[in-house]
Amino acid sequence: MSGDLKQVENLIETALKMGWTSLNLSHHNLTVLPSCICTLSNLKVLLLNNNRIIMPPGELVSLTNLEELSLDHNQLTMLPTGFGDLTNLKVLSLSHNSLAFLPSECGKLKYLTELWIVNVQLMSLPAEICLLEQLTKLGAGENSLTCLPEKFSNLRSLKWLSLVKNQITILPHDFYKLEKLTYLDLSYNRLEKIQDSLTRLKCLAYLNLQHNEINVKPGEISKGFTSLHRLDLRHTKVTKLPTSMLHFEVMLPGDENDDVIGQANNMTLQHRTRQKKF
Repeated sequence: MSGDLKQVENLIETALKMGWTSLNLSHHNLTVLPSCICTLSNLKVLLLNNNRIIMPPGELVSLTNLEELSLDHNQLTMLPTGFGDLTNLKVLSLSHNSLAFLPSECGKLKYLTELWIVNVQLMSLPAEICLLEQLTKLGAGENSLTCLPEKFSNLRSLKWLSLVKNQITILPHDFYKLEKLTYLDLSYNRLEKIQDSLTRLKCLAYLNLQHNEINVKPGEISKGFTSLHRLDLRHTKVTKLPTSMLHFEVMLPGDENDDVIGQANNMTLQHRTRQKKF
């Protein structure tokens, strides 16, 4: 461990002398950050993945020029006080830690475009996340979320959203206001129907709803999904489709021979001829 720390200190010294703006300190078995990292005031990209950092790395707060920070696969239980002062951050990745919650300070990261919080044991998202108006990608899968913040639709720049493997039962009624959203993965949740707020997403091209409790009743979906190309409904209760869902590719239960489709009508059979694996 001491050898790793010495190597990291040497890397930091070199970065300072050479004026590096990017530094990769991943896979160094670090449990803490050396204090000398604070000298890298011009650093824009810092990768600290696959270490063993447990305590909040307060040293990071002084690196106010950071635009990308990745702390994936550590043992973090919280973020340091003052984390919100990293206001130049554009990409933040905290996946595979034990955070349990995100501090309200995250709402101060106004230039953030990508946030990755996969498998960090979240029970909820802070309301302040809705202040990130420039966010285009959000990965929050493999948590224990049951719902989204009330003002989630304020994330008007969002194009890519993954909430796979949570406990979500319902989406906000104004979810459709995410008008730039093109990719949405809600697989492995507890949704029971395809809400109107989903069908009204104007730019949505890909939607994954497999492994939910979804069923589509006659007349339930009369229009919508105007831009959709692919819809994955495997491992759901859907057995046939309304005519409004015949203009895009749909993957239904039975596509992998591990589900049984109910008695198919002409509508279902017609559409299954155009289905593809993806």
